Amino acid sequence: MAASPGVRRAPATLDRALSVLLSGLTAVSLWAPSLAITAIV
Repeated sequence: MAASPGVRRAPATLDRALSVLLSGLTAVSLWAPSLAITAIV
């Protein structure tokens, strides 16, 4: 019974971490070209 909240909480935390990682990768992919252009110029 006590394990149920922990089991339920873990996937939610994993899902949140995955979404944060995904948004972070999206932000990096958006910022990287402009940073590269700035570095070249």
